[in-house]
Amino acid sequence: MHQRILVVALTLLSAVFALAQQPAKLDLKPGEHIALIGNALPDRMQHSGYFETLIHAQYPKHDLVVRNLAAAGDEVMKRSRSENFGSPDEWLTKVQADVIFAYFGFNESFKGYAGLEQFKAELGLFLKETKAKNYSGKGNPRIVLFSPIANEKHRDPNFPTPDANNTNLENYTAAMAEVAKAHDVLFVDLFRPSQQLYSAAAQKGQSLTVNGLHLTEEGDKALAPLMFQSVFGQKAPAGNFEKLRTVINDKNTEWHARYRTVDGYNVYGGRSKLSYESPKGAAKISNYDVMQQEMAQRDVLTANRDKRVWAVAKGGDLKVDDSNLPKVTEVKSNKPGANADGSHKFLGAEE
Repeated sequence: MHQRILVVALTLLSAVFALAQQPAKLDLKPGEHIALIGNALPDRMQHSGYFETLIHAQYPKHDLVVRNLAAAGDEVMKRSRSENFGSPDEWLTKVQADVIFAYFGFNESFKGYAGLEQFKAELGLFLKETKAKNYSGKGNPRIVLFSPIANEKHRDPNFPTPDANNTNLENYTAAMAEVAKAHDVLFVDLFRPSQQLYSAAAQKGQSLTVNGLHLTEEGDKALAPLMFQSVFGQKAPAGNFEKLRTVINDKNTEWHARYRTVDGYNVYGGRSKLSYESPKGAAKISNYDVMQQEMAQRDVLTANRDKRVWAVAKGGDLKVDDSNLPKVTEVKSNKPGANADGSHKFLGAEE
């Protein structure tokens, strides 16, 4: 027990020193692309949009592009995806990331004290290699590293007490601060601010998580201004940004359908290699070819909605025009339907 207390004390002391040495804030430039990577925390944030809304509200003339590449369960060195989905570097290149918001440490923390040194080594390697990349063609990306949030003592007594998990999360947060300092990366501690938010909510008889682990939408809303201030070194903008948040969430819905498309086995995996004849007798075309064309349409649908986000952020609005979608190759069915032209009848169609 004394050894564990010493580990915690030394790690926290290192974290205090690291926080004093790290970069003070992030400065965004017009037209920059921000990519979010990491675990369930940023993954779930794209469905509420509060943090992204504050960023666009603060920088309405920057025409920023934000893409969420996170997925629940992601770790620094482990990103489970469909076969042939593409590497993390390939996706950061695709979205032309100038700035990377990286959220790690939660899943890794379940390895406890025994996993700390390996986690620090992996995180350090990730920061070193990622900082040396040039995803956007405009220079090395800037990284903001976010710690995990704390576990909450949920008001529902059926959920377990968070003490054991929080001990691990506190240690991993301190380790992240130490590694971020060593690599000159801006670090944001979400562990302690989230505990303060839980305490304030508990006094009102509320919980800010659905299960002690994952934030509710109200929890996202409460955390967003704290993240903003830690990242940008100033208080979050105040005002009614609901319209802006609505159009951001509309854009994120299109991107989620693209990046997290269903049936990955057909889009990227084994069945993607199946090929079919085109209607005009041209060379055969594969599932992968056609579905990547459909994914390209999703890219354009998302980019079209970026334009509306920018317009609303500036105080105006814009009607989204999707007439510019690229064409998708028509494929001849390998099992003709009952219609005279070989097409299939739709359910509910008249005989």
